[in-house]
Amino acid sequence: MIGVATGADSGDNTLPGTTEQVSAMGILKLTAVAAISSLLLAGCAQEEKPDGVIPEGYKSALDKAQGVEGKLEDAMQQQGRAIDESEQ
Repeated sequence: MIGVATGADSGDNTLPGTTEQVSAMGILKLTAVAAISSLLLAGCAQEEKPDGVIPEGYKSALDKAQGVEGKLEDAMQQQGRAIDESEQ
């Protein structure tokens, strides 16, 4: 029996509930069609690789955030100097 375990091996190559014989050539054809279909779908599903790791929109947002961080650091330093001057 090919591919189907029914518990009782009758020796014929039929699927349970069918009268058609399962041939090795039929299984080979189905396997080949499935493999070719999978390869075609996998080939079509690939996207173009981006130029950089970070997309351009995220880069501009990151640059803006770094600018804000620099301004906050400057403001903290000025505030720290003002506190130091007021304590003296």
